[in-house]
Amino acid sequence: MHRHQHQSASHAARSHLPSSMWLRLWLLATAVSIVAPPLYGQDANIRTSVEKTSGSSIQVAAGSDDGISVRDTLDAFSETSYVGSLRVIGVSDKSAELAFLDDHLLGSRAQVALRQGDPLYLRFERRPGRDGQLRRPPPTSLAINAELQFASVYDSNIDQDDEPVSSYGLVPAARFMVRSSREDPILSGTYVLARHDYSNSERWTRTSHMGELVFEPSFSGIVRPQTSGQISIRGSSEDRDVSNEYRVDQEIEFRFTRNQRLILYGAMVWKKVPDSPIDDAFKPRTGVVLQQRGEDGRRWELDIRREWNEEQETRGEYDRWKIETSYRFPVSKAIQARAQVEYRIKSYRDRFVEIEEEDYLRKDNRLTIGASAVSEIVRNVSLQVGYRFETRNSNDPDKLFSAHLMMLMLGYRL
Repeated sequence: MHRHQHQSASHAARSHLPSSMWLRLWLLATAVSIVAPPLYGQDANIRTSVEKTSGSSIQVAAGSDDGISVRDTLDAFSETSYVGSLRVIGVSDKSAELAFLDDHLLGSRAQVALRQGDPLYLRFERRPGRDGQLRRPPPTSLAINAELQFASVYDSNIDQDDEPVSSYGLVPAARFMVRSSREDPILSGTYVLARHDYSNSERWTRTSHMGELVFEPSFSGIVRPQTSGQISIRGSSEDRDVSNEYRVDQEIEFRFTRNQRLILYGAMVWKKVPDSPIDDAFKPRTGVVLQQRGEDGRRWELDIRREWNEEQETRGEYDRWKIETSYRFPVSKAIQARAQVEYRIKSYRDRFVEIEEEDYLRKDNRLTIGASAVSEIVRNVSLQVGYRFETRNSNDPDKLFSAHLMMLMLGYRL
């Protein structure tokens, strides 16, 4: 707990970074990432097809011209799921033979149901070609994808209150994606239209829109920048407000090895609450992600983030730390699972709680534990299930709550 310390609004405003400073930092980070020298050893993501299969290997329509070398290890993916890890045992200019590695979950020589002509995506570390130049696959045409989703949810405490109100919800959505190319797109865009209908709550029933544009140049092997902009209309419910959000993100990824990544990121977020303009806020944030990848599609992440919330009234301003760790792993060749733990510490700057006739600055701690799994049940149709438990502890006894959320979602790729 923090003791009550009286301070003026101008002093509170000086205790955090102004928006102009965040803009200068973001521009500096972008400039540093753009001038980073290109280096060999960057990850390649290419789309190919299966030419033929045997009991323990497959032949694909990609070879040394695409940067594939004998004894390379590749991760293979179908249109919707992880296929497995393979090693290159033979290669020509236009073709390569790949053998399955041992699968620690299913035994040696893991096999998948692949047929001649099936599309296949390969991820591997591209190396210099015979002439010493880093080879790239030829550019491909514009890629357009669409997906329909239908989710059913149950929330045991939809208002996150000390007196819980349970709710069932249905959320149909349509997602449209456009990429400048099928492999390593420099520019991509996404639009999502969703309808949210919940029982026992008119507050969260709404139609939402989200549009995002991502710029991701791939000229450097070790340093990979990404800049994105996003507009969300009635899509955000952070801080228990149905709001519109406008945000710009800058991310810089350092690929020290094939499996170890360090990601630095920052964002400028503007929140607009149409029904309550006094709750409009500027919400800058910055953080770091440590990432460890495995050869079989496993991925562990640690995300540490610092957030600031600046509003017209100092009573709504706060600082927040977030620490999140997640682990993604294959349960089988068709099922991917993810476990997540998140802890947040939220400290208000000018909101006080009276405890035993003493004033203390309000402080909240929130713990979230979740798990989910996704699988392709038939071609182009996926099924996702998820569970999340969330609880908040606070020195304000009226702000304690716990909630259970369960979700079942079907997705269909057009």
